[in-house]
Amino acid sequence: KLLFNKHLKEKEFLDIVYWTRTEFPQEEYPPKERVVFEGEGVFDAFMSGWSLETKKYTTDITIKVLDEKQILIGRKKEFEEMTTILSRPNKNNALLIGEPGSGKNSLVEALALNSYLGSVQESIAHKRVYQLMVGFLVAGVKEMGDLQARLENILEELSHAGNVILYIPDLENILGSTSFHIDLTGALIPYLRGKHIPIITSITPAAYRNYAEQTGSFIELFEAVRVEPLEREDAVQML
Repeated sequence: KLLFNKHLKEKEFLDIVYWTRTEFPQEEYPPKERVVFEGEGVFDAFMSGWSLETKKYTTDITIKVLDEKQILIGRKKEFEEMTTILSRPNKNNALLIGEPGSGKNSLVEALALNSYLGSVQESIAHKRVYQLMVGFLVAGVKEMGDLQARLENILEELSHAGNVILYIPDLENILGSTSFHIDLTGALIPYLRGKHIPIITSITPAAYRNYAEQTGSFIELFEAVRVEPLEREDAVQML
């Protein structure tokens, strides 16, 4: 009677349901009374070999999302496009093009969680997702050659591991633009052409037009995923 007296429309009722899902998750997912095995094996994290350089200059997104387990809203189409690209045998690098705050990072975090749970394509299931910290990468480096060698060491470690997807946010930072004034495309190209490390990167539409489109041979190694502004209904659900 309360719902009818408020003259709720169907869409408004659905918004309430979405809100309830996030506020009372135990109603939809009550505590299980049996042991459930999900995610990677208990020893999988030890099977990748040493990664000394990787730990210095990257952060593990998988560990972060296991604590949060956020629900992806309004980006199902973009998520499917991204995972399809990453699961390809060739040209398996995704370029997320969208304005700041459009949800590019949320797509990567959703990938990390779903890959851990094994609910994506088999070729990208049970992989760790690492984010390259460009600020740490360039800190203290005086020569471009030393910086390229540092990045190549990281990529070599990840390539050897075989169970990692690398995320490089704000691609413009390593295209010779912005305050970093560095161009690391030469070090990335051999690994973008390989099959061992699926790579995701993000860029704003303006930076894509100004910098990326000028590096034709480099940008062709990525498949673009447009992260457009949300529709009003999706934005309400997200809020």
